Amino acid sequence: MNAGLPRFVAATDFSEHAGWAAQRAALLAAQHGAKLELLHVVPKTPLDALRELFRAKPEGVRNLVEDLRRALTRAASALAKATGASITPRVEIGEVLDVIASECNGADLLAMGARGTSPLRDALLGTTAERLLGKCKRPMLIAKRAAKRPYKDVLVAVDFSPASEDALRAVLRLMPQAAVTAVHAYDIPFEGQLRLAGVEKATIEGYRSRAAAKAVAEIRALGSKISGDGMRVGHRIGMGHPPHLILEKAQALHADLIVLGKQKRAIVQQLLLGSVARHVLADSRSDVLVVPAA
Repeated sequence: MNAGLPRFVAATDFSEHAGWAAQRAALLAAQHGAKLELLHVVPKTPLDALRELFRAKPEGVRNLVEDLRRALTRAASALAKATGASITPRVEIGEVLDVIASECNGADLLAMGARGTSPLRDALLGTTAERLLGKCKRPMLIAKRAAKRPYKDVLVAVDFSPASEDALRAVLRLMPQAAVTAVHAYDIPFEGQLRLAGVEKATIEGYRSRAAAKAVAEIRALGSKISGDGMRVGHRIGMGHPPHLILEKAQALHADLIVLGKQKRAIVQQLLLGSVARHVLADSRSDVLVVPAA
């Protein structure tokens, strides 16, 4: 986190999911003594169009913005009373993605809902959260359920890259009270070719066992490196497509948060292959925290 008091931002469009995100951000802010800004962005292009329509009565547009400010202030006040967090409401006018991305890159945490007020737009263009994945350089918390209590069971995807190490470090810092489990998808290089070459099943199973044992040892070493306790982080390992394994283990553990490290990838790679973060964000029932590589 930054020096001084941490700064959290919760972006809201007054939707149900945004309300969940603001509640979660407020709980975390209260826990860490962070300053929370409740942010609403008024889209500039529609507002300009409205100004053109109301040119004869510009007070109509001013009243609309003031109404939004009052609604945001009421929401911030109610949230502060419920959680004990220090919350400042703020309305900005601009291009929504650009404003939120800029705020994210200056904050210690951005929280937002998985769905907004326009389901049709989300279906056609992707949600704001999905579109921000490539723009936000700081941790993004995407809420998918109501925040009724602090996170209890957290699953962290680990592939032993610097990004996944940063993700594990972030969750141990942000949610020190949670039970944290690392999930890792391992594979056997050229397993298909080994089978075609006639290598015995027992031999391949031996390779699998050694790969699994190596993964467990590395998870314990990573937990020890970050927290000083090799047993602080539990483990769930398996073979398979990483997003599918992450979602399967999250469901089995009843995880209320999935944490993912985000690698820097070329735009072409993202378009052709997608990303683990996008797959998990689209299909998970749990909240998702995406931590970019430092």
